[in-house]
Amino acid sequence: MIGFCLSECPPTRRKAGNQVYLLSAVLAHNLNLELQLRCYEQDRSTTEKRAPLWRFEQLGTIRRKLIQRAGRLTRPQGKLTLTMSANPTVKSELLHYLEVLGQAA
Repeated sequence: MIGFCLSECPPTRRKAGNQVYLLSAVLAHNLNLELQLRCYEQDRSTTEKRAPLWRFEQLGTIRRKLIQRAGRLTRPQGKLTLTMSANPTVKSELLHYLEVLGQAA
């Protein structure tokens, strides 16, 4: 589930706007899956019922864990910096994503 429904509540009254909204949601969904495929190993082996090999987190879960964090823009030594609370779990997960994506680039 991507997390939207165009049939009940279209985001705009124009076809082009709705198409852009749909494409951006599909792109975000696919990028989320690709990020998790690259960053984590398979959790399971093949089964008769063909369960997925990975346990995927929903896009909303990753957004809440990593992106929607309380922070403040500060200027230590004149350089604009995003300052966040010290959370070792979030830090380790972000560094893990950056490390894996840095190897892929």
